[in-house]
Amino acid sequence: MARFYPPGTRRGNRTYVIRGCVDGQQHEIRTPTTQLTAAQRFWKDHVSRLKSRRILPGTPVSLQECAALYCEARGLGRRERQFVAKIVQAIGSLNIRDVKPMDIANAANRLYPGALNSTKNRAVYVPTAAILHYATENDLRPYLKVRKLREDRPRNRRPLEGSLELLLANTEGAKRALLIFLFAQGWRITEVLRLRWEHVRLATRELEAGVGKARAWKTVEMHPDVYKALSDLPHRSDGYVFGWRVRQNVYRWLRPLCARLDIKFTPHMARHEFATQLHDRAHADGADLVMVGTWTSERSTSRYVETSRERAQALIRAIDFREVEKDQIGRNDAKRPRKSDSS
Repeated sequence: MARFYPPGTRRGNRTYVIRGCVDGQQHEIRTPTTQLTAAQRFWKDHVSRLKSRRILPGTPVSLQECAALYCEARGLGRRERQFVAKIVQAIGSLNIRDVKPMDIANAANRLYPGALNSTKNRAVYVPTAAILHYATENDLRPYLKVRKLREDRPRNRRPLEGSLELLLANTEGAKRALLIFLFAQGWRITEVLRLRWEHVRLATRELEAGVGKARAWKTVEMHPDVYKALSDLPHRSDGYVFGWRVRQNVYRWLRPLCARLDIKFTPHMARHEFATQLHDRAHADGADLVMVGTWTSERSTSRYVETSRERAQALIRAIDFREVEKDQIGRNDAKRPRKSDSS
């Protein structure tokens, strides 16, 4: 049996999402259609492919073969499939039963030399662990615990003061509107470039944000400066708000501009500046940042709401235990039964 989720009912999905069980394994896939009959055909074809590629428990199978089954079963997106493809390139020929933690470490160092541990975890350790877990579920290998590399606490990377004013003074049109959007909404650059006019509600001043990492959609408020910038922006024939399809095309004009102005700036710095300004000026906490931005959990906003030592000292000194003791005595006195006048 399979359950079909229509558009807008599961994480803001734009097309049908299907959850079902095949050979005792739970599967969730995203279809490219908004029609129920087409989604039903998509699920039927998906089940047929899985059954035709079924591997009996105990059968020798390579990591590459298991990775293909895992991608099919989980309905991975393009980005996740790219990670898996690189892992297969590095250690795909190994028998799935013979994969050891050292093989994963060697693959991470070979594919991403000099990269941060967080990058190696995201691109190698996590997807490889998922493939191995899928193999264990299907009795293709014993369970193997994969320990991720230790990651440093994320740092808040903000642009230098005055960077925004310099950038805006030296740009116009779509370039200027893009910078305003980055600073005033705090979106990731890839999320901004995916924005289409159908996701912009100028009448209610709302935006439909496609959160890439969570593969979900959420409605956020539109900043007044963004409203003005988008109102003045001509509509493109392809339906996108901005004309750069990938961030590399943005860097082609942004990097020379920053070099000429002698400033250091990347689009992601605007996201850090957005969150920090909300925290410092509007006293926003993690939940507030999740509500107004494209973050999906308070954990990912912790770097922006870190309390300074001065604020921590002020908070701790605000507690006067002598006053607390007086309040406690007063409450206890109020609870004691009063003696009657006759007694």
